Amino acid sequence: MNFRTGPLLKFGRMILVPVLMALQACQSSTPGDVLAVEPSNTAPPASPGSIPGGEVIGQGQTRLSIVVATSSIVSAEYRDIRNGAELALKELDDGNLSIEILPVGGGDSAIDAKALEAFVKGAAAIAYAGSAPSSGVGNSALQIALLSNGSLRPTGSLAFLPSSLDGVEAGILHSVSNGAKGVVVLAPSGQANTGLQAMLKRLKGASTVELIEYSANEAAASVAARAVGKQASVFAFTGSDQQIVNIASAIRTKLGPQASFQIVGNNNWPKSPILAAPGLEGALVAMPDFGNQKLISASYLKSYGALPSTTSLYAYDLVAILAGITRAKGREGLVDGTIRSKAGFRGVTGAFRFRDDGSVERLFEIHQLRGGRLVAAGGSQQGF
Repeated sequence: MNFRTGPLLKFGRMILVPVLMALQACQSSTPGDVLAVEPSNTAPPASPGSIPGGEVIGQGQTRLSIVVATSSIVSAEYRDIRNGAELALKELDDGNLSIEILPVGGGDSAIDAKALEAFVKGAAAIAYAGSAPSSGVGNSALQIALLSNGSLRPTGSLAFLPSSLDGVEAGILHSVSNGAKGVVVLAPSGQANTGLQAMLKRLKGASTVELIEYSANEAAASVAARAVGKQASVFAFTGSDQQIVNIASAIRTKLGPQASFQIVGNNNWPKSPILAAPGLEGALVAMPDFGNQKLISASYLKSYGALPSTTSLYAYDLVAILAGITRAKGREGLVDGTIRSKAGFRGVTGAFRFRDDGSVERLFEIHQLRGGRLVAAGGSQQGF
């Protein structure tokens, strides 16, 4: 079986579409050094198949319904999802798939009702964007949330976006793989949620890991003393508060200038003023891998007058997966057992696969803080 512009390899081992490549033997090619994601596109959406309150794109019998938590079809999120999904359908589908994009104003009950309505009308898969209810449509259809790990989503659904904790985990694993011994994870009080506990459990197999929680009014020297007392060489921060700068500086002081250790941050740091703090110089920050966005940038620009936003890239990959599966197995292939391939997928948003708990596991690019800027550290995660 062949795509119009690329092959589909043996399905049992991997999925390969022109820009959505599965990982062979859990190995990926070396990611690019691209860090920045271009700004959101500003062109108005085209309107083929327009329907009141939304639109249908494509003519395929297998329907993906994307429920977008917005009351306006001219909102940036709706537009970017629509454009990314449409481009993937044009480039990768072979007439099997159609996409219904449904804007929904109101709370979880309204979103839940719209998802159920879409399922009753025959949707084979439901995707949520912006927000998702806790109930959804149960096990009746494949459900994917264009939300990060840890976000509220229907039971049994799959998360599609990484969280800041995933960046922490990637930075820790990179440090450990380079010989670091012992890890201390420092988290603001009240952040010891399910996602953090799951991360700590996964890390247990890689190194000795200790969790230290600190309150906003605890002195930095006190937090640092507790951390240094664990005899670790990696100090990873799950938050992005200003107190981190003081704690990291206090750790440096207590360990002395000759000590060898590594500070690890998270992918929320680039949005925070602490990025430029001298006390964090040399910290590792793992960022999502968008190096493959260049594969669709030209076609997206030609179609919509701007480069793809992050949201558009995720929407593109979502449709790319489903288009590949329906080509190989038809509507019957849109089930958890198919999409949770252990080999994973490589798309314009990097390499990823889904865990048993429904969270997404993505590979990251490793960067280092130098002079207040993130610089590619010359190493990225190479496989699951």
